[in-house]
Amino acid sequence: MRGLGDSTRPLVFIGIAAVTNIILDIIFVGPLNMGAGGAAIATIIAQAISVLFGIVYLYRRRENFIFDFKPGSFMPQKRWVKELFRIGIPMMIQMSAINLSLSYVFSLVNVYGVTASAAVGIGGKLLRLFIMPQQAMSTASTAMAGQNIGDGKLNRVKTIVDMTLAINLGVMALSAIIVFMLPEPLIRVFDKDPEVVELCTFYLKIHMFSVLGHVLRI
Repeated sequence: MRGLGDSTRPLVFIGIAAVTNIILDIIFVGPLNMGAGGAAIATIIAQAISVLFGIVYLYRRRENFIFDFKPGSFMPQKRWVKELFRIGIPMMIQMSAINLSLSYVFSLVNVYGVTASAAVGIGGKLLRLFIMPQQAMSTASTAMAGQNIGDGKLNRVKTIVDMTLAINLGVMALSAIIVFMLPEPLIRVFDKDPEVVELCTFYLKIHMFSVLGHVLRI
């Protein structure tokens, strides 16, 4: 849907999944006392509901959608499978390398105790919050650029890239201001331990320099 220029309905479907997940977590982990397994089951059910909403919506509007849901249409075509692998494998390697390296770093951090682990965990959550607007702009610009390339309007692609970069740099600047001037109130939402707050503040300030690289990579 995002690729076709519709970002509103995916938001609605994900919103339904999020609310469902929260309600089922409370039920499964609370009254039913299912523990971590209950939380996992709640997530699976919520995601399945989101997928079901998306499929039903697309099927009902299949006359305006490029996929007709006929059995033969589910058979992959060799040409496009090769193209997907050509584009997808480098992205897979990139994302795997990033996540494996992060896992290794977190394993090193755990050696320094609970305070360090908490500071890095909270800092990671806050950094993801700052990066989310940039990822959203990246997703939107990817769809817009692809549509214009397909339509042969290459001059618009440069404009899209320039606007996306400008917006993301603006978001990065705002995030940097918050991190360097008002980090403590955000950190205390998660943990009020003075040692965690101090260490997490230090972590965020250093990590903000990597956000510029993230902006340029997007």
